Amino acid sequence: MSSYAGPNAQPGRDQPVSNQQSKTTSITAVENAAELSFGPDFGEKDIQILSNAQVAVILQMSAQSALMRDEELHDVYRKTQKYAERFNTMKNPEKEHQELVDELDNLQGALTTFRKETEDGKVMELHGFEVAALMNLVATDTMV
Repeated sequence: MSSYAGPNAQPGRDQPVSNQQSKTTSITAVENAAELSFGPDFGEKDIQILSNAQVAVILQMSAQSALMRDEELHDVYRKTQKYAERFNTMKNPEKEHQELVDELDNLQGALTTFRKETEDGKVMELHGFEVAALMNLVATDTMV
């Protein structure tokens, strides 16, 4: 008996359950934020993890650029932008755009270079995920 279900196969209905479970198990076993294990996409590559504020700034700049070119934004783009703005803790209408970008860069630089020595002499530093998570907690009125 062949295991190929065709191009219109639906997972779980047209495929063996054991095959589907093994795929799910291998994915969840690789990714674990508590252990700073994020799977193959975040492996040895030079990937910068962004905070919500950084994503909001990038999306805002990109949207402004698209408007200047008379391009319409995709619905998924607008929803992503709305989400990033909702959870952006660094928004301040009184600040100029470049001032906010500089403040975010300074905060990221300070957190990235932070080092802590443990009792056994091991030097610990923050992972990019931890830096972004801490940046998401910073309030607007905090000076860097």
